[in-house]
Amino acid sequence: MNVSTSIQIDIKPSLKILGGETFGLFSAQEFRRLVDDYVPMNTGQLAETDVQLKPWEIEYFAPYVVPVYNGGRGGNARFKTELHGKACKEWDKAAVRDGKDKNLARSMQGWVDKNL
Repeated sequence: MNVSTSIQIDIKPSLKILGGETFGLFSAQEFRRLVDDYVPMNTGQLAETDVQLKPWEIEYFAPYVVPVYNGGRGGNARFKTELHGKACKEWDKAAVRDGKDKNLARSMQGWVDKNL
């Protein structure tokens, strides 16, 4: 006896959600939270004020952000760690080296599990 089963699933609604602005903004907010301790902090302006979140993007727009991100002249700046313990140049890459991308993936999966 042969038994055959066929299931058709319309994934288009799910793909709209996964590629959409709500999930993208959640992901950006979550990654910002995960990298915050790596962002150099003196007055807090760069980490708290001069940052804008968009779906799938974190934009730091302080006029001095490029040299800070690159580690200053020569790329060897020393950052204070009293306020943000892991402050460094290329803070997003440092966070990924420390496994924060895995934390992000877990958070994103949690969002998907709750919202799909």
